[in-house]
Amino acid sequence: MKQITMALALLLLGCGAFVQAQITLADKVAEGGVEWMIGDWEGTGDDRETVSLSFKWDLNKHVIFLHRKSARWESKGMNAVDPESGDVKFIGVTSMGGFLTGVWEDKDGYPLMKLTAKGADGRSWKGGIVYKSSGNATMEVEYYAANDAGDLEEPARGSWTFKKK
Repeated sequence: MKQITMALALLLLGCGAFVQAQITLADKVAEGGVEWMIGDWEGTGDDRETVSLSFKWDLNKHVIFLHRKSARWESKGMNAVDPESGDVKFIGVTSMGGFLTGVWEDKDGYPLMKLTAKGADGRSWKGGIVYKSSGNATMEVEYYAANDAGDLEEPARGSWTFKKK
């Protein structure tokens, strides 16, 4: 009986340690110092197209919804921590029937979303988007193509400059 009680106690302690060890998206955002990204942004790109971008917390700060809108297309998606890997992952869709998946990484101290996009026509594309705080509620966003292995190809293919609303 003592062995069963001891085994049950150890099991419960182990489960409690597992629950406490889980890292939330809020923890990851704070750890990365990227709280400044949360909110509504508006900007223009190299092509002078106006783009709105929004990062919004939801579900007790376990999810950040991302909404991008321009005259040509729109996308919506969400970012959350994968409990198995601990990585922050992205999944989204576009107004043209595309499907997006990604993972957040660091590129020279800046947040980088590595993406794979699959269009409604069956074509796919890999790339990355780097978000750089420029101070004074300004953000520079650079987009890159990526090779089949997912490595970014320099230089950036283009950029946007955003102002926080």
